[in-house]
Amino acid sequence: MNQHFVCIKLDREERPDLDHLYQQALALMGRQGGWPLTMFLDAAGKPFWGGTYFPPLPRHGLPGFVDVLLGVAQSYAHETDAVAHNITALTTALQNRLLPPPAPAITPEIIARAASHIRAEIDPAHGGLGDAPKFPQATRLRLLWDDALRRDDAAGLDAVVTALDAMCRGGLYDHLGGGFFRYCVDAAWTTPHFEKMLDDQALMVHLLADVISHRPHPLLIDALAATIAFVQRDLHDDATGLFIASLDADSEYVEGGFYLWQSTEITNLLGDHAAVFFEAYHLIDGHLQRTRLFDAATEDVLRLCRKKLLYARSERDPPGRDDKILTDANARMIAAIATAGWRLNRADWQNAAARLFTTLDSSSDQPPRHVLNDTAAVALADDATALALCAVTLAQCHWHTSSPYLSRAAAIMTTALAAFGRGDGRWGSRAATDIDSFIDVPPLYDAPAPAAVAAALRVMTVLALTDPAWQDHADRLALTLAAPGRDSFAAMAASLSALQFYQNPLLLHAGPDWQALAQVYVPDALWLLHDRPGLAVCLGRQCLAPVTDPAAVTATLATALRQSLHKAANG
Repeated sequence: MNQHFVCIKLDREERPDLDHLYQQALALMGRQGGWPLTMFLDAAGKPFWGGTYFPPLPRHGLPGFVDVLLGVAQSYAHETDAVAHNITALTTALQNRLLPPPAPAITPEIIARAASHIRAEIDPAHGGLGDAPKFPQATRLRLLWDDALRRDDAAGLDAVVTALDAMCRGGLYDHLGGGFFRYCVDAAWTTPHFEKMLDDQALMVHLLADVISHRPHPLLIDALAATIAFVQRDLHDDATGLFIASLDADSEYVEGGFYLWQSTEITNLLGDHAAVFFEAYHLIDGHLQRTRLFDAATEDVLRLCRKKLLYARSERDPPGRDDKILTDANARMIAAIATAGWRLNRADWQNAAARLFTTLDSSSDQPPRHVLNDTAAVALADDATALALCAVTLAQCHWHTSSPYLSRAAAIMTTALAAFGRGDGRWGSRAATDIDSFIDVPPLYDAPAPAAVAAALRVMTVLALTDPAWQDHADRLALTLAAPGRDSFAAMAASLSALQFYQNPLLLHAGPDWQALAQVYVPDALWLLHDRPGLAVCLGRQCLAPVTDPAAVTATLATALRQSLHKAANG
């Protein structure tokens, strides 16, 4: 490597913008993306060839890495015309893909098509989307959930609940310590890759909280609470009180070793309770899977069993910690905790979220660093927009004190626009003065965390409901999403959800006596408190007469959601 190349190792969590750029380049080569990613670049950082994993020696039809290195070095030295052709073709294709031309505005029908596409990927046998390897795909499930709520589509709602149930019963979920692993290597949610990432916890907790507000499933409620407890316990950073990026998959050089059990270990630890425990849980390759639920008294016994096993597990050598404090992931986690507190009447979670937001938000007029505990870290659009959206979420979940949070969201977005906005509605991942890649990479696509432009559009739509000065910014950003939203909707679920909200926002003016209804998730809704009786539903700035009967309110909301499916874009 050192003989023929200048080797650069990139942490994809520190520079997700560059990772996204080169993953897109690999896709344009017709190759499957993923990690580890190996890309070969010229001196300007432009790619000409790449791949993911290469074994040390040839096997399973893959060339050995040494052979790859020697072959690329030979081509670069002796086939300069071919290499130059590849560089030019890839650069042009990347510019067309990442900087698409303007297109007609997205319509609700296109968003419905995306939801239909996601629905077609449902695994009827095991739940969830797609085949092995099986990822949670919370962002895409949310698009499906929202679409099903708008349509009153019981089958779509059931598909999301079934997926979440399968994840919470199977190997993706840590049944003792809480939290979700990165993915499962099989379609049946049996065997996980044992890495735990903060962003995955944030997306799953937020989705679970919103789903539970409609379907209060006991298994999902337990998984949500245990996952928040895991994050607060095991991802806690003592110096700041915020959360670290992830836990490694390996322990003592064994993949998942920290989490695996022998049945004899469990029997010795649980004694007389082992029998009932093994009625509720099975071991598959040493990893616990939930098989059934029991009555309340038995569930109390199982809770004590899990506590005893968790204590025993804590005596093992733990997985390594990636102690980076990522601003965007922390913002999403704080928003998820606040939402869960609001939906489930947990004031402790709401208060914790408020404290964490104060710690995370620097209240400065500069965009936040991506890695908060690294003074040399770059500032990315993902962080500013996620932080602003977190402030909007806190405004919803702290209903009686929403104004300071909305004001802070406006201030953060003003700073973000100045740094990352390009004046024509487009956004860049980095400030215009700090671009260090050969393309000004726009934060367009979910990866799998929601794209920065999706968060930006949501925040600007909210701000425009009470301050029309934001409407022009939202309009221009929405138009830049039209072309990629049509062509790459599978990778833009968050942006399509944001576009649906932008086109048809529901503004709900309600008094304090409507709090119970406000705790139930409504797609595309912003609740604002007033001191008058009744509840007024506004679709954009067109408001219906206030209503006082709960049944009438429910019917009015359902009608407004259905109408949004047919309303013209920008209407």
